Amino acid sequence: MEDQKDTGQAAITTTSSGQPGAVGKALPTGAKIGEFEIIRVLGEGGFGVVYLAFDQVLHRHVAIKEYFPSAYAVRRDEQTITPLSPNHAETYRAGMVSFIEEARLLARFEHPALLKVLRYWEANGTAYMVMPHYQGRTLRELLKMPDEFSTEIELRALMSPLLDAVAVLHDEQCFHRDISPENIIIRPNGAPVLLDFGAARRILGDSTAALTVVLKQNYAPIEQYSDDGAIAQGPWTDIYALAAVMYAAIMRKPPPSAVARVYQDPVKPLEKAAPAGFTPQFLRGIDAGMAVKPEDRPRTIAAFKEALGLDRAASTAAKPAPVMPPEAPKPAAAVKPAPAPPPVAPRDPDSTLERARVIVTPDSRYMPPSPSSTPKSRAVALVAAAVAVIAIVAGGMYTLGKRTEEPAKVAAAPAPPPPAAVEAPKPAETPAPAPVPPPVAESPAPAPAPAPEPTPVPVQAAPPAAPAEPAPAPAAKAAPAPQPPPTAKDKERQKEKEKEKAAPPKPAPAAAQPAPAPPQQAAVKLAAPTPPSVAEAPRPPPVAEEPEAPRDLSEEGRKLYLAANRGDAGAQVALARSYAQGRGAPQSDTEAARWMRKAADQGNTEAWHALGVLYEGGRGVPKDAAEAAKWYRRAGERGNPVSQSNLGAMYASGAGVPKDDAEAVAWYRKASDQGNARGQYNLALMYLNGQGIAKDDAEAARLLRRAADQGLAPAQFQLGSVYATGRGVMKDEAEAIVWYRKAAAQGNAQAAERAKQLESGGK
Repeated sequence: MEDQKDTGQAAITTTSSGQPGAVGKALPTGAKIGEFEIIRVLGEGGFGVVYLAFDQVLHRHVAIKEYFPSAYAVRRDEQTITPLSPNHAETYRAGMVSFIEEARLLARFEHPALLKVLRYWEANGTAYMVMPHYQGRTLRELLKMPDEFSTEIELRALMSPLLDAVAVLHDEQCFHRDISPENIIIRPNGAPVLLDFGAARRILGDSTAALTVVLKQNYAPIEQYSDDGAIAQGPWTDIYALAAVMYAAIMRKPPPSAVARVYQDPVKPLEKAAPAGFTPQFLRGIDAGMAVKPEDRPRTIAAFKEALGLDRAASTAAKPAPVMPPEAPKPAAAVKPAPAPPPVAPRDPDSTLERARVIVTPDSRYMPPSPSSTPKSRAVALVAAAVAVIAIVAGGMYTLGKRTEEPAKVAAAPAPPPPAAVEAPKPAETPAPAPVPPPVAESPAPAPAPAPEPTPVPVQAAPPAAPAEPAPAPAAKAAPAPQPPPTAKDKERQKEKEKEKAAPPKPAPAAAQPAPAPPQQAAVKLAAPTPPSVAEAPRPPPVAEEPEAPRDLSEEGRKLYLAANRGDAGAQVALARSYAQGRGAPQSDTEAARWMRKAADQGNTEAWHALGVLYEGGRGVPKDAAEAAKWYRRAGERGNPVSQSNLGAMYASGAGVPKDDAEAVAWYRKASDQGNARGQYNLALMYLNGQGIAKDDAEAARLLRRAADQGLAPAQFQLGSVYATGRGVMKDEAEAIVWYRKAAAQGNAQAAERAKQLESGGK
């Protein structure tokens, strides 16, 4: 920004293309084009000039792009542009037709990351298009700062809207062909905007000499070097440039030209370089987008986003496994030992996030095991076998889920009931037998378990009578009565004693018993493991979801809170404002500072500026001018005009930084050039007082007028004083009264007094 340290004339190129009779290339400050007044040059290229201008009708700043291909045209007087010679007339006209098409193209699309054309017209032998003046800095400038876009989170946030914007173009079969860091501007709020389609330069690039100017050599793919169309261009052309931009952001240097990469590619794949802070998939996607051969690149933006991993939630890469780590291991451990290794082992690999639970998959949805998996086929076979056993064993099935034994052993299991049946008649309601049925009934399906068993029992007439009295428990005891093998009794008595020993510890918390129960029955009845996993599936999400929003927030505040908890920087800033202003949330500067800090950590420029304000005023954080200056500087370097003006004031007063009038002027100028009223006013005072810059009353008056037109009361008062004294302008008391009155209407008592004095003819 060195060209802004004087009155602005240094930004004007005074040399022409070397042709006799030519005037300066760019329009001078103060030149008028229709209702627009030129303020300064924003940028110059081989095919046009972009100016910052003031719309005198709508009182706003705009950017005006003037068609001026310097290789084929020359400015003959202050405004008129003509072809360099008759031989260039046809090429010049073809370029202007393309310039018109570019304007129409830009006006057609609606996307926040795409340049918008407000107006277009032809005059002075050339053409102009008016666009919004986007405040901010180019990506090329920001990449010179070591901390900018140095993490994957920041780079994802930058590229996602740009990829979506380019996808909008591609949907209409339009291709940008000129994507590079210098054509991407980052606004103060961190939002990117893609500039300059370069349509005219494609038309005019009909010679080898011009071609080197047309292409951004480090960002243009190999197919753009072919002027005969031998290599087809398409979405993959822009994808290469986008990938090259990301490469430059990560490596802090642009990649070699595509031509240099054809024979012996010096570019080391990012995946192998493995820079810190970036996931392998993201780096692998960039490598794919930067493939030299067009056919090796993703064919569409959607495919490119998928390769980068941007089709998933951005938080996935930053927070790989935030989903309930505590609960996951327990269920897994419970499922593995009980159902035996074969059925459980294959389920674990289904989770690519290396979580213990099978029900959580990479995209956070419950997914049952694949139907083709061996475990499931085994499960089906086991279920069928279990059903058959149930039909044979009837009520005695309740005690058979303890071990994963073969069906042959399960058939012998009914023997345990005899001892229980012998002892049960007297103490039918003793605590020992009672605990056994409840766990089984709760594990498969609370009460329905007794119902199916009476169905296969018709073979045994005795059991039905027993269930009627003591419910499910007697039924199980009566069934084995006809089968009292002497040897089995002894074994079953021992088993029964083991059950009694196991039962007493947990007689009262019968409900707590179900936990071990499922694994016991899983071996015989495979239905047991399945329901629990399905039943547990809905539970994890609530735990993984964001915490409940505080009740003292409004409905809108709760929405912001939930979005802010998910890492949405915009929501974090909005929530911080709610706390700061006490709207939709209880007023709390501490909470405001806390949420602003979270957004600032994600690189949000607005949050950087807000932290500067909070530290300067000591609101929610300790008052610290040096810390305030640090945050103002970060936001100011990103292009925030208010931060630029505030930092200038700190240099002017020596608060938080060494007092330096020249540095104050530099920051005021940056804010002023972006149309910031306070920056214009402060810079005007520096001109009036000769602080940090040569005294210039005329320039001060011009700046005061700009700020006063925007309604800044101090500027209106000062402008009234300028007209009253004739300092930098013709003395005009009537005009002075007008501006004093405007300032007085905003509560400036001194301005009201001055206006009265002038109206009464006093001094």
